[in-house]
Amino acid sequence: MNLEAIQPFIRQGLTAQLLLGKYLFTPLKTRDCRLFYILEGSGSMTIEGKSYAIGPSSVVLFQAATEYIWQIENMRYIAINFDYTWEHASIRRTFAPMRADLFPKDNFSDQIIFSDAPELNTSLVLKDGAALGEPIKALALEYHMKEDFSDVLMSALLKSIIIRLLRMYRAPEQNSGRKGIATARTAIEYIQNHFQENINNQVIAKELHFHPAYLSRIFKAHTGMSLHAFLQDYRLQAAMEMLRTQDLSIGQIAQASGFQDAAYFTRAFKNHTGKTPLEYKTSD
Repeated sequence: MNLEAIQPFIRQGLTAQLLLGKYLFTPLKTRDCRLFYILEGSGSMTIEGKSYAIGPSSVVLFQAATEYIWQIENMRYIAINFDYTWEHASIRRTFAPMRADLFPKDNFSDQIIFSDAPELNTSLVLKDGAALGEPIKALALEYHMKEDFSDVLMSALLKSIIIRLLRMYRAPEQNSGRKGIATARTAIEYIQNHFQENINNQVIAKELHFHPAYLSRIFKAHTGMSLHAFLQDYRLQAAMEMLRTQDLSIGQIAQASGFQDAAYFTRAFKNHTGKTPLEYKTSD
């Protein structure tokens, strides 16, 4: 399965406190998938024999039938119980964790094998997932609201959370990875607000207090496009919209979309669309 094909079905959204008791230091398994977000407390979690340090803002994700052991003293967390598909959506009751040695061999939910996100085939632990805290809390709250289309909304929310979690996990260095994403988004926002002006790579980098080469490298790493190509593409998209919706001359549209030279605008537009601006404006 590819990640884009998942449609999570949420079976529970629970905020709980784990104290000393029967679930601690005992191998457990669950019949559906689990996403944990740690609110308070610290300790470790052993998943399939590998130990992970966890604390506030840690996020833990694993599939059904995964063996895990809580090793903590006092912890509050949010637990999202779910399937990656709606195949078993008729089973809405919550499944409590059970001792691993008592886990049935014929569990109703088979593990999903992801071809494009192999990280999800095993346990995924992010020590600092604070950026996911609010959407996870919103998901847990939505579970209890039972309003119209709650299942659909929760499914979309969890899919978004899983994708964001995977992106954060894949960053070679969590802090620098998030910083790079933030830098790329800041550059995009700047272009959205200033594309009509006479700006280029050097101007954008100066305004954002980065070296042009560094900004271009970070931008391409997180968008797949060079800064120059993105700026020109954004301007051309804006020009296409104006050509369809506004009664302006080609020269006016060129200037309004950030092109200082109308002839260059026409060449760039034709290379992008296969039509001149006038042909595009008058075509069906």
